Amino acid sequence: MDGGEDGDDAGSASNSNVDDNGVGWHQVVSSRKRHNAESPLLHQRKLIVVKYIERLFYWKRQNVATLSTSLLLWKTRNKPLHQVISEVYEEMFQSKESFRAIELVFFSALFVQDQVAIKNILATQYENFADRGIYVNENDPLLNHMARLPYEKWQLLRRKFGPAFAPNMTKTMYPLVTKCCEQFVEVLKQSVETSHYVTNVHDLCSRFAIDVIGSIAFGVECNSFKDPQAMFRTLGEKASREHFQSIFQFKTKYLDILKLFNVKYHSKETTDFFTNLVKETMKQREEHAIQRGDFMDILIELKNDPNGWAAYPLTLERLVAQAFLFFGAGYNSTAAALSEALYEMAKNQDIQNKARQEVFEVLRQSGSSDISYECTKEMKYIKQVIVETLRRYTLVYMMPRYCRQSCTVATSNGSLNIDADTFIIIPVHAIHNNAEYYPEPHVFRPERFEASARANRPVCSFMGFGGGPKTCIAENFSYAKVIACLAHLLINFRFSTCEETPKELIFDREIFRLSIDEIYLKVEKLTHKPEYYTKCE
Repeated sequence: MDGGEDGDDAGSASNSNVDDNGVGWHQVVSSRKRHNAESPLLHQRKLIVVKYIERLFYWKRQNVATLSTSLLLWKTRNKPLHQVISEVYEEMFQSKESFRAIELVFFSALFVQDQVAIKNILATQYENFADRGIYVNENDPLLNHMARLPYEKWQLLRRKFGPAFAPNMTKTMYPLVTKCCEQFVEVLKQSVETSHYVTNVHDLCSRFAIDVIGSIAFGVECNSFKDPQAMFRTLGEKASREHFQSIFQFKTKYLDILKLFNVKYHSKETTDFFTNLVKETMKQREEHAIQRGDFMDILIELKNDPNGWAAYPLTLERLVAQAFLFFGAGYNSTAAALSEALYEMAKNQDIQNKARQEVFEVLRQSGSSDISYECTKEMKYIKQVIVETLRRYTLVYMMPRYCRQSCTVATSNGSLNIDADTFIIIPVHAIHNNAEYYPEPHVFRPERFEASARANRPVCSFMGFGGGPKTCIAENFSYAKVIACLAHLLINFRFSTCEETPKELIFDREIFRLSIDEIYLKVEKLTHKPEYYTKCE
């Protein structure tokens, strides 16, 4: 009985707290609790929206037009990114807009058109914009190289590594380049004999690039000319793709998702391969006092520097990262520059003939058939061919900078206050194709880079190696190896188009202009050479 009464009372109490819809009071309370639990997330969403709107009004007050994320995505739905960037740049150039803001939900980016502003950002006020704002993960050792590090650490490394890429060191490493050039010539001679003159030069240029970078950066005989599937080439190409994919992963002030999830861009296989390679190479050289005059010798010398690295200890992992940068940045750029230059010279026989004549003339003046380092310095026209190739086929669509501290940047028609943590985007590819700087920009014309022509253009109208103090540290070496390779090829072969040659090169739709084409050219041995050259051979 007592139990029954308690039960009846409980049932009576429950029924008294049921509303007309049959929902009990405890359900209402539970619902309110869930609502309160969700409120921080809701608050965060509202905060993001509020900040987004605040930034829109902020740019409006500064008379800076904005390009929304949705419009940017809409524009890229059926166009490659570089085309959209070029269209935005052209609009800005015609209307003389110095800046345009791009709102990317979590952070702002400033798109820069004005040449005065670009020069100030890259050079005059570079300390304010010395960071690239690229994601760095200490747990991904290969990411911790000079190109990604914040300004203070970059400055330390740049100061130490600067002498390693001085002309005298490039000259020291040059014999290793020559050896790879000679191997290229021999392999191409064999290819011409077995392929009825039609050859995929893009593939051979990639093999040359992997061999020369592998030899100089790691002291490794890659042998990719003999074995296209050599392990170093296979892993090297994979590592290079990982390197390029990671470069434009920006950090943000409001949400660092990449670091939160400990995102790594280099696989364990890639990291272990390059770490073990550097470790074992250093060990062997130090134990047996081996010197090859290459980049690895420089790393060992820096590691053992008696002045020390107290501010930023140069550990094995950090040494590996610098070697990997040398490899990752040098491989694709070398292969692309070589194959694209050969492609353009095959289409423009007058340019090819002029370049070849220059090589023979420089060799005649040197009194030797050997293409020495000093000879490459005298080949001005071939360098113009390379620079025009870098302009015509810009590897990087845009160059990022990150405002470290608020400042005012002067422009050609005023100035703009730029807040700290603002990203800067410099549209390199669009600038390289500006018809005002380069009339008929789609025409390949090396004469654009004669000294007199360059003097009539803004300093930052060409940025093939970056600009300002953060210009590529290996620029001098890069020119030397590409000039040497082209010179060796031109005095041994003639290149022309064939049915398999693409009318135009096709590139991927991403940030970097990596060709997705095979480049087939007709290659013939050069039979008629100047008499003075044949006597020297």
